[in-house]
Amino acid sequence: MEVQILIDDLREARRLSGWTQRTLAARVGVSPQAIKRLEHGVGSVTTLVAAMAALDFRLTGLGPGATMAEQIRHRRLKQGWSLERLAERTGLSRTTIAGLERGGGSVASLLSLLAVLAPKPRCRAQVLR
Repeated sequence: MEVQILIDDLREARRLSGWTQRTLAARVGVSPQAIKRLEHGVGSVTTLVAAMAALDFRLTGLGPGATMAEQIRHRRLKQGWSLERLAERTGLSRTTIAGLERGGGSVASLLSLLAVLAPKPRCRAQVLR
C-alpha cells in the first residue's frame, strides 16, 4: 500500500533527527511503546499528528487546511464525494470518516482513507538536530 510510505517516512524523519523512540515519546508526551506502535501503523491519529508536529513532518498533496483533518475534508469535498460515497470506496463507516475529519480515529483507518483519497502522498520533513 502506497500510504505506508507515510509511516516509513515518519520513522525515517525520526532517525534522521537523531532521536530515539524514547526521545520522540518524551517530546510528544506519550510512552515509547506508543511511538513503537505508531511506527508499525498502529495507534491514534492524535498521537500521529503530535509526532508529526514534533518532527516538523507534513503530509502534502491533500489540499489546503491548517490541520490534517481539514485537509482530508477538503480533499473529500474536492472529489465531490459524500461521507457515504467515501465510506463505500474505503470500506470504513461514515462515522469513522467523520471522526477522521474531526482529527480523531486510528492510524489504520487513516491509512485506509488515504489509500483512496491520496494514494501517493508526499511527505516533507525538516531534519532536526
